Amino acid sequence: MTRCWFHTVGLLMTVMACVHQGSAAAGGENHSGAGRTLLVTSGRCMDLEQTMARQKAELVAQRRLSDELASLAEELTGTKLSSRQLAEEQAWLLRQPGVNYEKEQTVNQKTYGPVAQQTITLHVPQSVLAEWSERLVRHRKERLKVLITVAGANVAAWLIGWLGLVQFDRITGGYRRQTLLGAALVLLGGGTLLGWMGVLWAV
Repeated sequence: MTRCWFHTVGLLMTVMACVHQGSAAAGGENHSGAGRTLLVTSGRCMDLEQTMARQKAELVAQRRLSDELASLAEELTGTKLSSRQLAEEQAWLLRQPGVNYEKEQTVNQKTYGPVAQQTITLHVPQSVLAEWSERLVRHRKERLKVLITVAGANVAAWLIGWLGLVQFDRITGGYRRQTLLGAALVLLGGGTLLGWMGVLWAV
């Protein structure tokens, strides 16, 4: 019974370590004239199987690297990236010359199961940082233009729709005015909603 109790306590402590210890040492930055170096660690991640423990450590480390990149993008340009945009920017960074991406994973076999920990180091040269900043600013301006264009198109669509409805109402002498009004609201409102959903997802 005592041995089982210690086994359970060890299991809980390891699971909590993957969260608390990992968050305490989740990310670090090295500021230098040669660029920026990001260092993240997953903390200790445990599972009953070694493969699952490795996968957990990989996912946690990758998520924390994404968080560090999001913070860096906001620091450089004030740009807040969505998850999709962040994935695109990370892929772009890793393709740039001079960017160094290294990861190291260790697994220790404990009595309560395998414990994995992964560390990722990403070094971005100053030249790439400058180019990335310009890219982020350019994309933000492009997204703003798209949003303004869509907003203007929506206003124009509503004006044209209402003018057309008024004209049609005059021609028909108010015949089934309520039905036409309801249909117009559904069409214009639905079109506006779908349009904004598509734009916000795309940008």
